[in-house]
Parts: sequence; C-alpha cells; structure tokens
Amino acid sequence: MRGKIGSVWPAALYFLIIVPLVLSIHNPHVLAHLFTTPVSQGYQKVFVLLDFILTETLMFLAVLAVTAVFAWLDRKDAAFCGLPLQKAGGQRFLYGCALSTIGMLLLGVFEYAFGGFHITGWIWPPAITLLITLLSAFWVLLVALTEELWFRGYALAKLEGGMGWWCAAITTSLVFSLCHLHNQGENYSELVLIFLSGMLLCGLRRLSGSLWLGIGAHATADLAGIILGVPGHDMANSPMQIVYLETSGSALINGGENGVMFSLPGIACQFLMMLVPILLVRPSRQHAHGDALPPSA
Repeated sequence: MRGKIGSVWPAALYFLIIVPLVLSIHNPHVLAHLFTTPVSQGYQKVFVLLDFILTETLMFLAVLAVTAVFAWLDRKDAAFCGLPLQKAGGQRFLYGCALSTIGMLLLGVFEYAFGGFHITGWIWPPAITLLITLLSAFWVLLVALTEELWFRGYALAKLEGGMGWWCAAITTSLVFSLCHLHNQGENYSELVLIFLSGMLLCGLRRLSGSLWLGIGAHATADLAGIILGVPGHDMANSPMQIVYLETSGSALINGGENGVMFSLPGIACQFLMMLVPILLVRPSRQHAHGDALPPSA
C-alpha cells in the first residue's frame, strides 16, 4: 500500500507544478506586438503561427525541464518517461504518422461521399498556403511532443505503478481534457473527444512501450484537423485553415461547425486507428521499476 502511494504522490505533485507553469506561458501574441508594420492577411496568419511556435517552444522546454527534474530525483531514465533515445523511436514516430494519415484519408473519402463534406476553394495563394502548411506541421509536432510528455510521460508511468493502467489513463486523460479549457474556442463536446483521444494515446504508449508512436499519430491528426478547419468563412478560431469547406446534412455525420474530426465517423476513425497497433505491435513488458524489456519472441 505504501509503495502504491509512493507512486501516486510524485505524479500529483508533478501536475500541481507543471499545469500552472505551462498554462501561464500560453499567451501567443508576442510577435504581433513586435511587428506592427501592415502586412497582407496571409502574412498576418504567418505571424500568428510564429507566435504559436514561439509559445509552444517555451511550453515544451518547461515540460522537458520539470520532467527531467522529477526523473532525476526519482532515478528514472528517458525510457521511463516514454522517450527512449533509440533508432526504433524514429520508426515508431513514422509509423504513427502513417497510421494517422491513412485514417484521415479514409475519413475524408467517407465524408466526401456520404457526409456532404466539400472543399470549395483555397483561402490563400500557393506560396502562403505552403508556408502555412509547413509552419503548421512544425507547430503540431511541438504540440504533440509537449502534450505526450506532459500527460503520458513521467506522470502516466508513475500513476500506473500506483493505480493500475486504467485508473492512470483515465486520470491523465481527464487532466489532458480539462487543460484544454484554457484554449479559446473549445466547447464541451470537443473536451469529451479530447478525453477519449487521451485514452487512445495512453493505449498507444502501453502497446508500443514509448511515446513515439503516439507523437506521430497525434501530430498528423492535429495537422489534418487544423489545415482543413471548420465550415464557413469565419477563420477567427482557425488561423491555420487553408481551404474553404461546406457541409450539408446531419452534424452527427459531418461534424457541423465543430469540423469533421468531431463527427461520429471522425470519432470512430480515431478509435479504429487503435486496431492496427493492437494487431501489429506486440505489447511492451516492463520491470516493476519501469525499465522496458524486449518483446518476447
């Protein structure tokens, strides 16, 4: 019993320190104040993205620093925190990217055929579109690294040792979802999906033994969601959107104003992504102290 409590309190302290620290950095308006020269609307979006990248970099460094301190005090290595520094990590990352890409393509085809989902045009000229896409890809990679390490790194491993995997996954996914209340434009239906996505990503770490698979899947799914954006011509909450969308029919099928990722097929597609790792990735075994063992033959 004492050993279980000893695994839970460091994770609780970790969240108590890191949540207010990271959310206090969430203020993406630095470059907008530095560069006051009038520019085209497209380049204004580029500055918004650069603000996001700067802020996310600071958030990642904060998460990395706090995680490193807790791991050092607890005598845990990078593998315990979910980031083993091995060649296989890159392969897992690319596998996660491919997995998520296939899922998004299948979802897009389904929605186009049955959901009244149509791309009606490009928002920006080709050069701006390419620049926004590349910067968005870099930004979502930082987001995925930050959030996976924050919510499914050290804290998940410690909680799993004290509470078991299900309780640990539910706890970290709930914190993951609630922290998104700090974002502008989030609504309660989106928070439910974020919680479910958190559970899925916890499962990917459990299956693969590291965060790399989840980072690839997380980044790719986020990129697809933000560059497609939401229907209509109001880009206030979609600064990275590159196409105009129109939808018709039931919002349950096409996601309505929340976007296609929040439709029932979108939610189902994310959970179907889990089937491929379940079938192809052998579950990782771990020592009681969190050191990964090679999979059995």
